[in-house]
Amino acid sequence: KKVTREEASIASREKFKELNKDDKLPRKIGEVTILQWGKVAADRENFHNTRFIWPIGFKSRWTDDNEQDVMYESEIRDGKDESGAPDDLSKMDGPIFVVCVTRKGEDKPTEFFGKNGKQVWRRATKDDKAKDHTGLRDEEICKLLEGLKHASSCKNYEFIATRPPQLDLDSEVKSTKKKKKKSRSNGDTDQKTKVAGKKRKADSQPKKESQKTKRARDREEKLQDKAKEKEGKEKKQQQAAEDKRLVREEDARKRKEAKELQEIEQKWLSRYPIEDL
Repeated sequence: KKVTREEASIASREKFKELNKDDKLPRKIGEVTILQWGKVAADRENFHNTRFIWPIGFKSRWTDDNEQDVMYESEIRDGKDESGAPDDLSKMDGPIFVVCVTRKGEDKPTEFFGKNGKQVWRRATKDDKAKDHTGLRDEEICKLLEGLKHASSCKNYEFIATRPPQLDLDSEVKSTKKKKKKSRSNGDTDQKTKVAGKKRKADSQPKKESQKTKRARDREEKLQDKAKEKEGKEKKQQQAAEDKRLVREEDARKRKEAKELQEIEQKWLSRYPIEDL
């Protein structure tokens, strides 16, 4: 069944509300930790396109496994505001991508600016082949951003649930090659060539079947690994939520005890004023 834009918008909004009701920020999703969701500027077309939404104030944190003493925090700022960006980016009607790099022993982070995530991350990491670690290319994060207030008013944005499935380019290329091969075979009138071709096909069939079986097995193993990884992440998120819940309950218990003690003290003082003691 084809999902409409309105249905996708409502589903995303409900999911976002449900998830953020108990599991507050910061929250680890994929390789980044979300610090702040930000606000959707739906009336400004430069803050979204067909595939992405760039909320003003969105913040995330990422750490490199090879540089544990360095912390990267990315943020999306409004180009029209005082973003601190250099002259070539200041007063720009669009998102400014910022990465703050804090190294161990430094009091103040170093800020890097860019017109897009890839540009700013390459500047921040000093690596021309660096990936965008803002987190906005993670499908799970994108789905949650669809649930932000006013996301449904981004007229150019296509909700993930409404997008057509991605074409399998490899399968399409293989299909084209098979058609060409079949066409050449039909145009061959030499009986000997046809027989030889059939023989070669028969000889190579077991090998092809073996390769096909191996590819299928590899795909199945990858799917199983992904399923295990997803299950592990979900368990970690559930454990983190449970830990937070226990902390909240403990805080509430302590506040309740303090309040009860305070009430007992006030009752005692009201019955036995200090000046009478």
